[in-house]
Amino acid sequence: MGYIINIKGLITVSGEGVLKRNVSNRKALTSLVFGILSIIFYFCVGIILGVIGLIVGIVALKEIKRFKQEGRKRATIGVI
Repeated sequence: MGYIINIKGLITVSGEGVLKRNVSNRKALTSLVFGILSIIFYFCVGIILGVIGLIVGIVALKEIKRFKQEGRKRATIGVI
């Protein structure tokens, strides 16, 4: 029978002695950055950056759900 200890949200230690690192989705962060840049550079290339951020954010949300990763809030903000 195993137990799980979560240390500061970064490393999970299970009773079997296995260390697992909680993985944050990088596409979620990319989506957030593109979303912010689309607001800053609205008149130049903002629409293009917004569309790229939307697509990357949707892909990130699907990956987060499929692989049970972290970063759902970042991806959602990037899509919005």
